[in-house]
Amino acid sequence: MSINFDDSMGHDAERKIREMFSVVDIDEKIALLKNMEQGFSQRQMGDLARAAKQQVTVEINSLGDRKTVGGVAYELRAAGWYRLPIGTIA
Repeated sequence: MSINFDDSMGHDAERKIREMFSVVDIDEKIALLKNMEQGFSQRQMGDLARAAKQQVTVEINSLGDRKTVGGVAYELRAAGWYRLPIGTIA
């Protein structure tokens, strides 16, 4: 699972994400979550959107999906997000 923003989320939203979820990696626009079955409420997402001052998109990723976070490519595998070798394009 990942949380996505159109613009930079800001420090308040990043802090809130780290408090609410177990995070694999995070940058200014994407947070990759460690626990794929971790639940969340609509209220939590509303709090996060207010902290970021923008809309929040929660993405349910499929096995094989790739994301780039802070210049590092990750691929979703059965065990979770796997960091790909340097130079891999997501």
